[in-house]
Amino acid sequence: MQDTPFSDVTFIGPVEVHGIQKDDVSNRLNQSIAHWQSANGVQLSFLDQKVDIPGKLFRFHIEDSIAAAVQGNANPLYTTIHEQDLVEQLRKILDETILSNVNIKSLRARLEEEAGALNTKVSVLKLSDHMGEGAVNRQSLLSNAEIKIDGNSLSSWLESHSQVIIPAHDSFSFLELLNDEDPFLSNELLTKISSGIYEAILPTNIQIMERYISNELPEGITAGFEARVAKEKMDLMLFNPNDSDITIQFDKVNNSTVEVSVLGIDLGNSYKVRFENKKTYGPKKIIQYQGNTKNVFSSERRGRKGSLVSVYRDEYNSQGERLKTTLIAEDFYLPVNEIIIRKIAYPETSETETTETQRPDSEKIDGEVQGVVESEAGQKDAIVEDSTELANGER
Repeated sequence: MQDTPFSDVTFIGPVEVHGIQKDDVSNRLNQSIAHWQSANGVQLSFLDQKVDIPGKLFRFHIEDSIAAAVQGNANPLYTTIHEQDLVEQLRKILDETILSNVNIKSLRARLEEEAGALNTKVSVLKLSDHMGEGAVNRQSLLSNAEIKIDGNSLSSWLESHSQVIIPAHDSFSFLELLNDEDPFLSNELLTKISSGIYEAILPTNIQIMERYISNELPEGITAGFEARVAKEKMDLMLFNPNDSDITIQFDKVNNSTVEVSVLGIDLGNSYKVRFENKKTYGPKKIIQYQGNTKNVFSSERRGRKGSLVSVYRDEYNSQGERLKTTLIAEDFYLPVNEIIIRKIAYPETSETETTETQRPDSEKIDGEVQGVVESEAGQKDAIVEDSTELANGER
């Protein structure tokens, strides 16, 4: 090795060696490499998963890099990583089927190039750039759900919203999806549609950023699946954590049913939705007495049960092993009490006034005769517990 300095502006990797004796270049490179290996490295991402490739796995060929350096040029810092070390890291996030689609030779070359640059920040490389086109560009059905909508509203929605794209590493707002014609759609209808989207994405890795529910469970929606929407007030916001786009597709099943499908790249792991701590609360009967009603008995409002449910998302690998459990929500709905109207029946009497002692006991009325409350069937509110698991969109 000659002892003359690099006379022109010369780089080996990111290290400038102009004016440095060749014997000292090795020391400067070693210092830069040691700092990079201790503080940085390279990260690989596939859909929503990441794995670190530690700097210590890379071997730097300093003497070869110096010997091959051309004065006045930006020269590479030669680096290698063993294939077996790389494959062991990949197995942390990929199953064997997906791993078989990775071009290891191409990936190694890209990693070695990135390591030789000694970047001051951790570099993140997409594994999909080194996989067969068919493995990363073919979307498959990840999950689906069905919602009931009346025919006219269904046609109006499908005309302008047959498909929605959530870009990679980007968010989705249901309210931002609405166009100029959508103000004619009611909040009740929009809540049904947003609830269908929410139900469909639950058994996927899509993240929920913002979501609301009603005080009382709307008809036609299952407890745990509601995503209430109110224009300019309440939104459903989601985030796609993957390296690839997610497609939400609406398809007409019949005149009153639409299917919501979630399409994306299948990364090998699966997700199941599970209901726990499920309880129901029976409604009460509120009896109101009126003197001007024609009917002896009439129901002003039907009662509906209230409910409580905890919604969990379980993640499984391709071998069926549970990797993670996430509590998504705990939803509580008040019961809707039944209101019953009863006619006040006064006893026949020759007197112009009826005293309290003349009324039969069965017709005596407490207080002001309004709002007498009875539990259904004369019993205390029933609380029923249950547990349900829904797998990949099973209903």
